[in-house]
Amino acid sequence: MEIRDLTNQQVDIIIEELKNMLSHFDINTLNTPFGKIKSRNMLVSDINNINFKLSIHRGNREPERFSLDLRFSDTHDCLVRLDVKGGAHRNPDGTVAPNSHLHIYNNIYNPKDSYAHPIDLKYFPNISNLYYAADSFLDYTNIKHI
Repeated sequence: MEIRDLTNQQVDIIIEELKNMLSHFDINTLNTPFGKIKSRNMLVSDINNINFKLSIHRGNREPERFSLDLRFSDTHDCLVRLDVKGGAHRNPDGTVAPNSHLHIYNNIYNPKDSYAHPIDLKYFPNISNLYYAADSFLDYTNIKHI
């Protein structure tokens, strides 16, 4: 599978594929109401053996504003990124995504994560804080964590 040129179907397969952390990750460290968080973890997928970087970021000043992204280690292209309270996003086609939105790899645009979608509450029922959003993000991207 050529990760520089993925179809939407391949993107869905990669998102659903089980991914394992290569080092210990304790999601409970995200369960704080405030304070800067900058976490980076390496992962590998079970079937296609793809290497990823998971980044979680929250600044000091606005604890309700944060971002989580899963990138391919080799290309640095973003597979999935969740932005919460990051501001409205103007898409390449002129449409606007709300302040909280989800970016998913799309081969039509460059960079691959240029297009943002409204958050689907089916997958992200609670994004009120980083802990709950991260738990949903890990489930959505099928990242195994203990």
